[in-house]
Formats: sequence, C-alpha cells, structure tokens
Amino acid sequence: MKNAVTDAAGQVGDAAGNVGQKIAGAASDAYDATKDAGHAVEGWAEDAYHATAKTVGSFEQEVSSLIRNHPAPALLIGFGAGLLIGTLAKKV
Repeated sequence: MKNAVTDAAGQVGDAAGNVGQKIAGAASDAYDATKDAGHAVEGWAEDAYHATAKTVGSFEQEVSSLIRNHPAPALLIGFGAGLLIGTLAKKV
C-alpha cells in the first residue's frame, strides 16, 4: 500500500512539474509576442513622428513665406486674433 501511495505521489509530482513547464513555456511565448508587438509599435510611432515633423516643418515654411510676402495683412490678422482671444478670455 505504501508503494502505491508513493507511486501516486510521484505521478502527481510529475504532472505538476509538467504543468509548471507548460505554464513557463506559455509565459515565455507571451513575453516574446508582447516584446515583438512593442517593437512594431515603436517603429510605427517613429514613422509617425518623422512624418508629422516633416509636415509641420513644411507648414512652418509656408506660413513664414506668406508673412514675408504679405506683412501688413499678417499683422492685422495677428492683431484681430489676439483681440478675439483676449475678449473671449475676459468673458471666461
């Protein structure tokens, strides 16, 4: 009887060890998948940053060129925008 209990305990221990190995393997796979997804997101974010920086730089050049070519209307627009913002801020 003692041998049967010992054998059963050994089988339970082996089964628990197998489950532990399977869980460790699944956790490792999940870690690798998460790490790969993180690298992909990092690449996408970097691409988006560069595209945005290029677009903003282009917009900045357009605005600068417009102001240089038409300084008086640009000054009046700036004054009007400041007046409008000041009026709205005073009401709040």
